[in-house]
Amino acid sequence: MRTAPMACLMLIAIGASTGASAHFEGGGFPGGSGGRGPRPGHGEFPGEGRPGMGRHRRIPPGARGRPIRVRPPRSSQPDEVMAARLVAEVSQGMSCERAGEVLRRLSNRLLASAEDVYRPERPERPSRPGNSPGEKERWRGHIRSPQFWKEVWDRLAEVYQSCDSDCFDDGVAVGIMSSVGYCSASIELGGLNAPGLITQGRLPLCESSIFVGCQQGYSQGVRMTEGCSVYTQGMYQKVYLESQSQDCHIDEAPGV
Repeated sequence: MRTAPMACLMLIAIGASTGASAHFEGGGFPGGSGGRGPRPGHGEFPGEGRPGMGRHRRIPPGARGRPIRVRPPRSSQPDEVMAARLVAEVSQGMSCERAGEVLRRLSNRLLASAEDVYRPERPERPSRPGNSPGEKERWRGHIRSPQFWKEVWDRLAEVYQSCDSDCFDDGVAVGIMSSVGYCSASIELGGLNAPGLITQGRLPLCESSIFVGCQQGYSQGVRMTEGCSVYTQGMYQKVYLESQSQDCHIDEAPGV
């Protein structure tokens, strides 16, 4: 797992106040319940319709039917509470054979949140209900916080591990989530000088073909996060490509 140098973490870490419920009630963050539906051309979840490129089922037969449970927060730290509530919401009612769906729902929520947080407000395009300036600023504090991303990735890894799976099975969704972290850090700091500012996923991708899907998801997240594309070009191109490569990592161990 990569983590940011402490000095950089302090630059972008930010607190925010939330409730302590383990289940997130809709409408409390941009892109949440009561917000937008699926984006045109993307289906309900990123990665649908991309067999071999984005998705691959690796849930062992013995885990089928096993309910997915999300660890509640151990503290009242706002980023941990929000991460737990978000992962619990997208996992509600799911069993292990639908772990990939949990991953895709989570990536859609995070991307929609980044879209809403960073898009400029225009008179002809007012905020939707639940996306007030206060709510957007609160969510902005979460998605630019390394602690929030660590908590999200940790709980997502725990979901897969509880289903006896040792790798992520949807490259597109992993790429989208990783790009939202990269874009948020880049926008907030005015560009990064090295990869690793945001913690990456604890588990590798399942296979090399899913690496391609992860790259596609990374590019999709960049395109849909306003203000991010400038941090993929010119003087930032090297760190962008390095971040993409590291976030879309594959376990090279024999037999995996």
